[in-house]
Amino acid sequence: MKAYFVFASLAAAVLTTGCTTAPEATPPSTSTAVPATLTGEEIRTLVAGNTVEGLNTDGYYFKGYNNPDGRISATAEKGGKVYTSSGTWEIRGNTACAKWSNPDWQAACATYAKSGEGYVVQTTSRSVPSIPAAKVVAGNPYNL
Repeated sequence: MKAYFVFASLAAAVLTTGCTTAPEATPPSTSTAVPATLTGEEIRTLVAGNTVEGLNTDGYYFKGYNNPDGRISATAEKGGKVYTSSGTWEIRGNTACAKWSNPDWQAACATYAKSGEGYVVQTTSRSVPSIPAAKVVAGNPYNL
């Protein structure tokens, strides 16, 4: 079975909102603002030396360790099967990109945005799944 995976590296961003001195005079906001896309430098700061994980839109649970030297190693699990690959990652503009040694894993780039406690990873290729609720875990706890 061919499986396509995306490098899911994310960057730290602090989203701030203004506050007023008279909250009772300000009606509650009904806007559904889209979080700002993170910069390439924010992505690098967040993912270098850390693991990114989450369920992608194809139903695979992805875990990828981003070595600070530009190497990446990852697993993707679905239906009791585990797929693995290694490769390289880099920042291009405001995207994180990965190339994989496994021929079934398509190279791709993605943009990232902070969302609650996690991140939205949106690939720039329609043929590669995104990760709508990814998280970043310190270090390499899965020994990838």
